[in-house]
This record gives sequence, C-alpha cells and structure tokens, in this order.
Amino acid sequence: MDESGNTGENLLDVAQPVYALAAVRGDLDDISAAVTTALSRTQMAELKFNRLRTSNPGRRNILKLLGDIDLTGYRAAVSVVHKPWMLAAKLIDDLVEPRMLARGLQMAWYGGGAAKNMADALYAQAPPALGDVYSELQSSFVQLVRDYSPEAVTSRSVV
Repeated sequence: MDESGNTGENLLDVAQPVYALAAVRGDLDDISAAVTTALSRTQMAELKFNRLRTSNPGRRNILKLLGDIDLTGYRAAVSVVHKPWMLAAKLIDDLVEPRMLARGLQMAWYGGGAAKNMADALYAQAPPALGDVYSELQSSFVQLVRDYSPEAVTSRSVV
C-alpha cells in the first residue's frame, strides 16, 4: 500500500484536499521481479512516483510496470477520501468508537452506518455551528495525531 504523491495525514492541507491509498494484490515473486526490472530502468534505490511522474521516461516506466504486474479490477484497489471529511471521521472514530467497543456495539455501530452518519453530521454541521472553535479543534487534533507520543499528549494545551 502507498499514499504516493500526497501529504498523507496532513488533513488540513488545502493544496491537497484528497487522501488516496492504493494497494496491489498479486504473487510476491512476480511483483518483486517487475519492481526490480522497473528499478533497473532508473538510478533510484526505491521507486518514487513523485520523481517518476515528472519525466517522459519516468511516466513510461510507471506504465510499463503497471502492465508487467497485470493489474485488473481484482488485483488493485484505490480508496480516495476528501481530507476535511476524513478529519471529521477520525474525530468520531477516536471520540466515539472506544465507547461503542466498551459496550459491545462497535460492529453494529460501523455496520449499520451510524459512524458514517455521525462523521457526515460533524463535517456538515460543526463548521457553521462552531466556527473558529471547530477550526482550533481540527488543528489541535491533526497535530496530535501526526506527532503522537504519550509525552505529546500530556504536554499539549487543550483548545
């Protein structure tokens, strides 16, 4: 899996408001051989999409690699999420999910769509209702999630 070419869990990055995660499924030996061959066409120690995409040879290398591993709908998956919505969903996951788990309701909560509905409601209603307070909550939460450590939790001021 990879989150190539984006700023990952910086969920407040207005320049890249979408988070994408991709995965490929296949025989490890076949995929390893295809990656080794693709690497041999570069001077890189690791294939980096951000570098490959900037040149014609790099883009050809990407397309050749994708052809060599015979991607089909059954062998590849991509998930794309709007980062501001993902932030609301992560807030719900971190604040509500542990309570659902403790009550033995976690699977029903997710399976029945309540978690998604809560994230949708928070995403739509919190910004106009809370204004700057929601923006400050978002900033604090993203900083905490990206730089998590037990020490960071106890040293940060709560907004």
